[in-house]
Amino acid sequence: MRLYLNLHPLKFCRNMPNLAELANLSERYVLKISKGRANPSNKTLMKIHRAIKILEIKSAEQKSTLDKIRDKMKEKNISIRALAAALDMDASNMAKILTDRRSNENILIRAHAYLTDLKKTEAGFPASV
Repeated sequence: MRLYLNLHPLKFCRNMPNLAELANLSERYVLKISKGRANPSNKTLMKIHRAIKILEIKSAEQKSTLDKIRDKMKEKNISIRALAAALDMDASNMAKILTDRRSNENILIRAHAYLTDLKKTEAGFPASV
């Protein structure tokens, strides 16, 4: 019996290297599959399917973290430029990470930790507030 999986997400996958690594396949082979130039086995299709599901879960977690960071920035009145300076990086890259145009899990973790540990007086608010 031949498995037919919807490989449509492969065509729009920004994270092809991670997908290939998670599926334990070469990037080149995954690309051939996505373009319809390869005839993968059922086992290979299942590997890709599992890898796509893992990446979807990671993406949802990352979006949740991004939302938490944005909320804390609003709550503590921290600008992108100020957050970038606190994390020793430039504001342009920070803006791209916060708008999900660039992925960097380590920066997200550092930003979330910084904003969580930040007291209101450090964020520019008077101590009496």
